[in-house]
Amino acid sequence: MPLNFSYVLTPLVTVNGTVTAPENGLKSMYLTFNEISDHQSINATVKGGSYSIVLKNQHSFMISIHYLSASNVKFVCNGGALSLSQTTESLQRDISCQGGVYEQ
Repeated sequence: MPLNFSYVLTPLVTVNGTVTAPENGLKSMYLTFNEISDHQSINATVKGGSYSIVLKNQHSFMISIHYLSASNVKFVCNGGALSLSQTTESLQRDISCQGGVYEQ
């Protein structure tokens, strides 16, 4: 008799981790999680190099890192993609700039 496994996906997932600063001496930094299919976005504040955010499971996000430099110039960079399909209520995900940094 074959074994059948089923997984229960949680509706919301708490995602947390560290953010590698693209440069030293930043005045502030936050992340934007842009949901790919419905184009909604949600921000997470970065404090002490760490963030925490609650996101909808079974959704995919593009992450942007926004920061204010020591010289008061606003920048944004690509923080990568995140696709959630979790059977647990939390996920550890560290984020850093992937590619170019652009002045906002």
